Amino acid sequence: MRARKKSLAGVPISDLVESVLSDNIAAGRLPDGLVLVEGPIAEHLHVSRAPVKTALSALHKSGRITRFKGRGYLVGNNPLRLPVRKRVDAEMLQISVQMADALSKQGTWEHFVDQVELEVVSCQIFGRFQVLEDSLSDHLAVSRTVAREILGRLQERGLVTKKRGSQWVTGPLTSETIRHIFEIRLLLEPSVIHEAKAAWNLADLRRAADAISSVDSELWDVLNKCLSDLVFSNLRNPLLEKAIYNRRSLLDRYHRGLSRLGLPVFRLPAHKYSEMLLCLSEGNRKAAADIFREILNVEEEMYVARMKIVGVLQEKITYAPYIKRLDSGV
Repeated sequence: MRARKKSLAGVPISDLVESVLSDNIAAGRLPDGLVLVEGPIAEHLHVSRAPVKTALSALHKSGRITRFKGRGYLVGNNPLRLPVRKRVDAEMLQISVQMADALSKQGTWEHFVDQVELEVVSCQIFGRFQVLEDSLSDHLAVSRTVAREILGRLQERGLVTKKRGSQWVTGPLTSETIRHIFEIRLLLEPSVIHEAKAAWNLADLRRAADAISSVDSELWDVLNKCLSDLVFSNLRNPLLEKAIYNRRSLLDRYHRGLSRLGLPVFRLPAHKYSEMLLCLSEGNRKAAADIFREILNVEEEMYVARMKIVGVLQEKITYAPYIKRLDSGV
């Protein structure tokens, strides 16, 4: 089995540049004695000079490059070596497709939003916090405009709110919050199933029912993705589909944040999902809706139980430097 490539999403730009330079030094494409200066590297990688400066400083500290009497750095650790002044080109500074994609998104909200989202969600269980826009900008080495765009995306996802004076606030995430979300889900989702507000592929429903029935229990996120793909997509009412998607996505983000705290991922009775999908495939919408209400009630109680476990834990995570506590309560 091929190893899964580590995601570069959210990795600071300076770290990406440092990795590119380090790899090419190790491969000998950037030879000992070559003079490295910020400008040509920044131009070739299509980044600003600031992250290149930070990357060169890190490589200097690690001993991969050294200072000398001239401008810039020398590759290697011999400052007395005769400098090789040659413009860095594509042959000397090769990058992978994955790295090129990450660098192409550098300085944009897409590159950082998922990582910032995880940091924000992970702190909510412990109270109310402010996300500092200027500190976020400094930490990611991006402009205030990009930092504001990231926070705007998190606001659209229901994870932060903007107060007066451009103060971005998040939390607290409580059991009551979870119950409110499930209250909305119980109003919307069973009605979609009961009233057939979607054009389902019956063959796909039957295949999914058979596949799920082969296990005793299944992971929460796997089963919910199955429902999202098969049952709650392509609804005839796009506004209803978006409302359902937003609630389910918000719970999914909370789920990932709670999992980050080290709690075991809870499992749901797969046979109930199988029964529901089988009823749908046979056209028995009322029975399917009733079963799904049972599923939602079980899922809600599991979620609340998980919240209670977290509620008695000591805070074990280190908050990102752009996250500041506003109160001491949970």
